[in-house]
Amino acid sequence: MQHRPVLSVLGRALGAAGLVLAALVPAGTAAAAGREEPPASGDPRAVASSGNAVKCSDVSLAGELVDLGHTVDESRASLDVTSLPEGLTVTGVVVKGGPAYNSYLPSALGPLPWRGLHAPVNPSGKPAQISHWFACAQRTAPPTGVPPTSGAVVPTPVAPAPRSRVVTPAPARTTSPPPAVTPGAAGGSAQGRIDPGPPSSPAQAAPAAKDPAPKEPGDLASTGFDGGWLVAVGGVLLLGGGALLASPRIRAALRRRS
Repeated sequence: MQHRPVLSVLGRALGAAGLVLAALVPAGTAAAAGREEPPASGDPRAVASSGNAVKCSDVSLAGELVDLGHTVDESRASLDVTSLPEGLTVTGVVVKGGPAYNSYLPSALGPLPWRGLHAPVNPSGKPAQISHWFACAQRTAPPTGVPPTSGAVVPTPVAPAPRSRVVTPAPARTTSPPPAVTPGAAGGSAQGRIDPGPPSSPAQAAPAAKDPAPKEPGDLASTGFDGGWLVAVGGVLLLGGGALLASPRIRAALRRRS
């Protein structure tokens, strides 16, 4: 009969201890969850973040989702970006795996190709298998001073046709007739000189030939031929012919006298 109070006291003590343990276990679990370490990127070019991301706004990247030329290894542990779209500027690449994701910025990746992009590493130190990945890009801004091109076609200005030159002929030069020559006294004077006037051009006509002075009646025209020797020859021939004609008569007369 004396053991019952002792057992009841022990039972009550154990029950109270169980209640205390039941209250402490959730608090310890919550404290352990609060002390969870952030994910490790495993790549100095990347920034690791916990949670999930499926679009550009989830990771505060400008632009829209865009496809990039890439290859993924067989184990889906990493990928290589090999080409970028023309006219677009990539703002970032996100690789998701496990409970976290890695964010890559082009400034940290450098020139193409971008090799070995992966998700954050597991506690084992190896990258988690890639569940999905995406890239964000926006249109490249035109250079300063170059207006953006639109759909409208701007016609190319056409230079005006050259105007034809109108050649105005020069006025014809008139030549005044030479002044009359006034005979002056012996020794010459200013009145007997001819003013040469302005020099004539090759196009001016040659002066007309002067008419010859009229000849006196009975004068023969001078042809420049000298016929005096023909007259002398004719006289000799006449004398010779006369002598030939007269010689038979002379002979006949002499015969008659004898």
